[in-house]
Amino acid sequence: MADPTAVADAQGEFLEVGNPGADTLRLDSLRIDVDAQSLVLTGLVLEPGGVFLLCRDSLHSANGGMACRAQWSGLSLANGRETRVGLAWNGGESAFVLPASRPGVSWENTWEAEGGFGRFLPSAGAWAGGDSATPGFRNSRSVRQAMRDLGIVEVTWIPAGISGNAAPGEGVVQVRVENRGTGQPPRSFLSLRLDADWDGDAETPLDSVAVEMPASGERVLRLGMGSGLRGIVRAALDQDENPGNDVFLLPVEPGRPLAITEWRPAPEAGEAEWVEIRNRTGDSGGIGRRLDLSRAAFNGMPLGSKAGGLDPGEFLVLTASLERFHARYGPIKARVLQPAGWRSLRNSGDTLTLTLAGFTVDSVVYDAAGDAVVDGVPVPGGASGALSDSRGGLPGTPGFAAGAAGENGWTLSGKVAGPGRPLDVEVRMADGKDYVLRLFDLEGNLMRELARGGPGRRLHTWDGSGEGGAVLNPGPYILCLSMAGRRPRREAIILMGDR
Repeated sequence: MADPTAVADAQGEFLEVGNPGADTLRLDSLRIDVDAQSLVLTGLVLEPGGVFLLCRDSLHSANGGMACRAQWSGLSLANGRETRVGLAWNGGESAFVLPASRPGVSWENTWEAEGGFGRFLPSAGAWAGGDSATPGFRNSRSVRQAMRDLGIVEVTWIPAGISGNAAPGEGVVQVRVENRGTGQPPRSFLSLRLDADWDGDAETPLDSVAVEMPASGERVLRLGMGSGLRGIVRAALDQDENPGNDVFLLPVEPGRPLAITEWRPAPEAGEAEWVEIRNRTGDSGGIGRRLDLSRAAFNGMPLGSKAGGLDPGEFLVLTASLERFHARYGPIKARVLQPAGWRSLRNSGDTLTLTLAGFTVDSVVYDAAGDAVVDGVPVPGGASGALSDSRGGLPGTPGFAAGAAGENGWTLSGKVAGPGRPLDVEVRMADGKDYVLRLFDLEGNLMRELARGGPGRRLHTWDGSGEGGAVLNPGPYILCLSMAGRRPRREAIILMGDR
């Protein structure tokens, strides 16, 4: 979109780049040339049909669209003439001629092989809610609807019936497939693969099935996922005339694989801001895996290939200045990385967001007093007080913000609860801290607050009921213990059974 005028949701120029092929693209470096302007991006991974957005200004997600991958303040697409765009990456290059702009109209690549993947069609036109070619969607292809096109509409995970010996993660993946073409639907094949280390490559095959579709309508298919699996499930159809709707990614991770554990937004003079993250895949009895951080980003800043991998329990510190950080703290156990284009953290009232493979895995808000707010509960000293030498620790040290962990923690009587089979949770707070014990579903919705307390030992019991005393549906839930002044909080997967 070169000329966004006259359309309510077009808040700035944007350029969308996508992968029309059948293979995943891993780009160590991508150079984008627009007339005499150039931008270089690193550490990109694009699934088949995957796209990302470059914006000159702040383009918010609108009408179900997607957020910007990067803001390119120097971008200026020509309004009165065709625009030439070149792409160059490790192993290839492409050149495109974008049509002259029209006010409020997006031009979209049809991704037709016979057109050399360079044929552009205009959006169907502006409508009351905005431009019909919302970024991230293939709306303008409706100008020439594909004849042979199957699309994945929805992918959901359905936990299996839970019993005392069932493993968390056991269940099936339900895939809804729709015939979106105008002709006879193609014969296709649906496959599930697992990306356990979140690196963009789904290495492990799970299940597959042939897809026979009616001339119109949709089908719901269920495929086995195995038990105890964690990571990203990739559901994919055979490529057809529109590969943009053939792939769907579903995170199956009943906890956070990666979490923000400490941060320092307001350093003293001469010091550097920093944020600490940790691989949590081995917490609470989970399956520990090494995570690939090349697809991770903090507050929209990609970590890139230099981030490498992170082993279970290992820390990585992100900082605004490697030089100032090392000058202040010297060598520490954790690796330290300076993301390109670090944007300053506000001293209070900010949100820290951590993404992995395009999914938000942790988000921390701290209020005007500089305190962290975890699940709506203030955690004093969790932000600006995180780097006080009097606490006797360094970044990358477990329990750093609160000093020695002591006996703080919990003991569970098991991992299964239900009517007639209550779960006992003993909470120990030895250092004068308060805590809150809550239960969440796998989508992060609060199902019940079980207890609040302070110093000492307390025993709490959960009988499988939610707020109001109603018995919850069988399935896995997340039991979470948040301790004031501590990050990370403790979590465990609890199976709610009907017997």
